[in-house]
Amino acid sequence: MNKWQKGMGTMQSGMGKRAEKRRARKGEFMKAAAKVFLDMGLRDATMDDVAAGVGVSKVVLYRYFASKEDLVDSILEQMTRRLLHVDRLPWEGYEAAILRSVAVAWEDPAAYILLAREAGTDNVFRHHHETIWTSVADRLIAAFEGFGLDSEHARMSGEAMTAYVISVIIHWLQNGSPDRDEAFATWAAAGTHAMDRQWRKLYGRDKTNNTRTVTS
Repeated sequence: MNKWQKGMGTMQSGMGKRAEKRRARKGEFMKAAAKVFLDMGLRDATMDDVAAGVGVSKVVLYRYFASKEDLVDSILEQMTRRLLHVDRLPWEGYEAAILRSVAVAWEDPAAYILLAREAGTDNVFRHHHETIWTSVADRLIAAFEGFGLDSEHARMSGEAMTAYVISVIIHWLQNGSPDRDEAFATWAAAGTHAMDRQWRKLYGRDKTNNTRTVTS
């Protein structure tokens, strides 16, 4: 390797480290900003509020995000990507699915709550909420249809179960702790199993004897 090649290697290494440092700092800003938006509201919080909460000047924030909308989009898009990744993993049962989702939620609890609850009622950012909601609900609806529920009952069941899972995860983020996630997932999955069994017993292919669950 000649001096020119060594110089290029050193320069590229330095650029890579700077880019990595910038990504890490951007992630820190997003995590701190999510807490501000959750506390003050997506509509009410300003970039001045975010800068104060993050502990930097507004000028610094604008070096990373073009606008408040860009910042909120970045927060919600990142959490959406993470949740979609675990949702699309091979099905291993309700408990495993809940455990995967709550582990992602703990990476940035404020961002999860913004996506799962606050964005759902915001005209500008609702599409992020709808993306993850639709992914989870459609998978459950298809499963219930496969078990013989008609389209109306399958839709109601899938959407109700999606709402339940999102609700209990939010509750756990606000009241639980990561070291007890397995116990939480077992408890939450008991609810999904109960709903699954009853709906399939009443509305499934075999309305009297069908007690097999999605996990079987």
